[in-house]
Amino acid sequence: MYGSTGSNPGALRLGFITGPKPLLDRVLLHIEASTMHTSTFTQVMVCQLLHSWGEQGFLQHIEGVIEFYRKQRDAMIRSADKWLKDVTEWHAPSAGMFLWIKLKGIRDTQKLVREKALEKEVLLVPGGEFMIDSSEPCAFVRAAFSISSPEQMDEAFRRLSLLVKEAQC
Repeated sequence: MYGSTGSNPGALRLGFITGPKPLLDRVLLHIEASTMHTSTFTQVMVCQLLHSWGEQGFLQHIEGVIEFYRKQRDAMIRSADKWLKDVTEWHAPSAGMFLWIKLKGIRDTQKLVREKALEKEVLLVPGGEFMIDSSEPCAFVRAAFSISSPEQMDEAFRRLSLLVKEAQC
């Protein structure tokens, strides 16, 4: 969020899917056509990791991840309460790693985020990027709480508050 690239070179994204066989067959076909199969190296790594951890180790890891994101989310909400109450609206997420924020009095966040926020080292994603037609105006931004420290979140929201107030004038 503040001064962070948003990437985590030490991360490994992993997913699974369950469902009716016809649906799974279509998903598998799409994966085979789009990525030419999942990386064998990644599969071996994950297999070895899960074998080493065992079921209890895996469940402990998941609990640790949940607790980490809960603390990060709570820190972001505290900063939002402190700095953004008068100029934005949001709802605390119950899962995930993002806070969606509606900027009051801002019809479209694209220019504000791409120019002004970036100049102030506040890294957000304009909400329009997630719409079917990204050229449509959108008053929302997405803020990640996965990497930034609570101090960085606080400083970023202080800066964002000033930017929104300036843009509203």
